[in-house]
Amino acid sequence: MDKNITQKLWLFAAVCFMIAGIAGRNTVFIVLGFAYIGIALSITKRKTKHKDDEEK
Repeated sequence: MDKNITQKLWLFAAVCFMIAGIAGRNTVFIVLGFAYIGIALSITKRKTKHKDDEEK
């Protein structure tokens, strides 16, 4: 799967978890949402790191 699509899916899941957590006042879902945001951002870092390696 393309990393750009993967990042968007992780961010979508994060938003869904955060909305569910806020609506249901469940802190576990909110924490999972923030964790998913961290995963999506790490995918972006890996993507740029691999591009730099390919250019060398």
